[in-house]
Amino acid sequence: MTEPTNLDWAEIIKNAPLSWQRVKFGDVFVERKEKDYVDLPLLSVTRTGLVYQHETERRDTSRSNKSSYLRVLPGDIAYNTMRMWQGVSVYCDKEGIVSPAYTVMRPKESLEGRFIAVLLKFQPLVRRFRAQSQGLVSDTWNLKFKHLAQIPTVIPPLPEQKKIAAILASVDEAIEATEAVIEQTRRVKKGLLQELLTRGIGHTSFKKTAIGEIPEAWDVKRLRELVVEKGLQTGPFGSQLHASEYIEDGVPVVMPKDIEGTRISCDDIARIPLSKANELRKHHLEDGDIIFGRRGDIGRCALVEKGPLMLCGTGCLRARPDDRLFSAFLIEYLQTWTAQYFLETNAVGQTMLNLNTKILGSLPIAVPPKKEQIEIAGILRAVTQQIAEHKIPLEQMKKLKKGLLQDLLTGKVRVNVDDVAEEVRETAEAMAE
Repeated sequence: MTEPTNLDWAEIIKNAPLSWQRVKFGDVFVERKEKDYVDLPLLSVTRTGLVYQHETERRDTSRSNKSSYLRVLPGDIAYNTMRMWQGVSVYCDKEGIVSPAYTVMRPKESLEGRFIAVLLKFQPLVRRFRAQSQGLVSDTWNLKFKHLAQIPTVIPPLPEQKKIAAILASVDEAIEATEAVIEQTRRVKKGLLQELLTRGIGHTSFKKTAIGEIPEAWDVKRLRELVVEKGLQTGPFGSQLHASEYIEDGVPVVMPKDIEGTRISCDDIARIPLSKANELRKHHLEDGDIIFGRRGDIGRCALVEKGPLMLCGTGCLRARPDDRLFSAFLIEYLQTWTAQYFLETNAVGQTMLNLNTKILGSLPIAVPPKKEQIEIAGILRAVTQQIAEHKIPLEQMKKLKKGLLQDLLTGKVRVNVDDVAEEVRETAEAMAE
């Protein structure tokens, strides 16, 4: 299976199997503009298709406004006229009405709708949609049907369309099932987080404090009281570290963009020479430090764990807890609503919120005895590990799907036997286990 590349749509058509039909979209689709079906259910567009919109979710569903909405029938394709350059389209599997921001088109001949739905999101074709869209800037680009109708495409024979759609659907089902497990585990952790970091483990006596009710044995301290001397540190300013000093291979410098969840990602991290890193010694990160994004997404933070030397970069703050505070407990506490709300409401700035060491130092922390901190952190870390373990097969399945899209939608790999779909289904199921 090949890795996805920046394929050109014209080259794909040129090199497609000879048995595939070479047409323009206008040859196989017709635009439908049926309106005034105000009594039909209103449909919302989601990542996976169309769903009925609940009455409580409707923003403006008066009869007069709904009269401009477009009727869709099972088998139609609806695409966002101003977002088709991003591949925003859906296969319609039910009858209803959709926003007039969408264009509705229907096949003139027998086509597998779910195959077409995948094709319309295929990145080489989406890039062609972008090139054909009209408008001066991306916010006003649109792809009306008359322009889409002129775009060439290739269409496999109907049996092959159905097999391709079945193969990709089997992978999608496995991806969705794994995502559902991850989301459920996240909800479990959220509940545990709230329970453990406000009620603790095995407590029966509680007291009221400025940050809510907590166990009698716990204290409330400001973060500045729980760090080592000069434990709150702002990253280097621009005058200390210039863009020209970054190199391809060197000491990683953690920026806000590198904070993913509560971990540091080095996938696209900036680096500087070791000699420069040594000049900025006070910004070195140590095992157990907490690094915060200083601007924008307030409350974003990550735990620094033992590993190669890294620096706290421009746009970040560093907190170094003392022996009274277990870092793995602190990073979990920082995810609570109480901590997040405090940081967001106390941040400064008009156009973009900012943190500083004074605000961060004033953050109130509910502090259990050290032994209990370690126990709480261990429980929450175990759930986090479960999520991480589920993400491994999820990424593998997404990679599998990307390769399949390129192979199947270009005709590089043909699907002429039923056992191909069965083999892929079994592979996807094995990854999800």
